[in-house]
Amino acid sequence: MKNEANTSKWLRIFITLIAIHSFCVGLSLMLLQSDWFALFGFAELNNRFFPVQGGVFHVVMAALYILSLRSKTCLAVLLPFIIGVKLFAFVFLISYYVFFEQLIVVLLSGIGDGFMGVILLVLYKRKKKS
Repeated sequence: MKNEANTSKWLRIFITLIAIHSFCVGLSLMLLQSDWFALFGFAELNNRFFPVQGGVFHVVMAALYILSLRSKTCLAVLLPFIIGVKLFAFVFLISYYVFFEQLIVVLLSGIGDGFMGVILLVLYKRKKKS
């Protein structure tokens, strides 16, 4: 029983940290001026639509992560989806890096999403066992 409570606690903490991360990325994408994107290796932006759209997506995902923490039922339903999102993001970002544009920020984002997905998967499996 204590092991299940400990796993649940770490799962909630980790999802909260992921939500904070996603919210901060989203705000950055929406608010940073075009000059900042050049610092990360991206070409000059002539239009802000796609960074803002990506920012809105990240903020919505952050809200979903927090929503998953409302109850055990919400978590049980949303956690597999969240894991899938993180692992899909990993595959997409690494593929983009390998096949299209070798930007270090894309590689690091892919590694980060992969790490988050694997940690969530491990915690999810531990929770299901206990």
